[in-house]
Amino acid sequence: MTAATETKRYGTVAIALHKNGVFDPLPIIPNSKKPAIRNWSKIDTSNGKFPAWVNQYPQHGGGHRCGEIGVLDIDIYNEELADFIHGCITHEFCDRVTPPVRFGQRPKRLFPVILNGITNKITSKKFVDPHGHVHGIEILSVGQQFLMFGRHEGTGKEYEWEGGDPLQLGMFDLPALTADEFEYINDTFDAECKKRGWRKKDKNCAGQPRERRESQCAASPQEAISALWATNPNCSRREWINRGTALKALAGEAGRYQFLEWSKQSDNPN
Repeated sequence: MTAATETKRYGTVAIALHKNGVFDPLPIIPNSKKPAIRNWSKIDTSNGKFPAWVNQYPQHGGGHRCGEIGVLDIDIYNEELADFIHGCITHEFCDRVTPPVRFGQRPKRLFPVILNGITNKITSKKFVDPHGHVHGIEILSVGQQFLMFGRHEGTGKEYEWEGGDPLQLGMFDLPALTADEFEYINDTFDAECKKRGWRKKDKNCAGQPRERRESQCAASPQEAISALWATNPNCSRREWINRGTALKALAGEAGRYQFLEWSKQSDNPN
């Protein structure tokens, strides 16, 4: 069941989140994942700034500043694997309580957890599938934040929560997770990716735009072409240029031909 699909913004959720004492509500710039507050990770919300934020940013997205409560982020584009890893987590570590799950760009998802001894971000190795999608899992801890309510900048749709309403959560409604337990999850994820024949992400791909990464970081020109045809041609002009440039560099004239054919599928081929 989806607990929150209607429009909810910082001005309407921050007070409830703060009152429950589980989340540390943070205003997020609309249609983005960027906090509206400078130096947001260092500000003490008990010093009187919190009420001012509610009045100043009522229509902003509602986020959470990670601390004792962090999130386990399943950043996996493959639905079968995302469901499998999610099932492993709930089976192994959520025997008493099952936390609600936030969806933005399905099948990717995340859910809040109590961080037991984890004070830094922990990230798995990244794997690339034949379509060029990069998959991984990670723990967001002190110094990170995530968007709870708002509109996803990629899909344009509202974030959804399933399995419960975060506005109603208490501390005892969340499972605790240790670094060793995350390592177990990571090992499972690693084995499943290798079983599927996916390759580890090339470090040289880091920091590149997604549309270039999907082509340039593919294992072969054919994989890059397959990745192109798996994407929507109705993209922004910047994405269109990046995809064409990257594919031409990797696959030469064959890539250029495929790119032009793919572009013809757009609603605005000019």
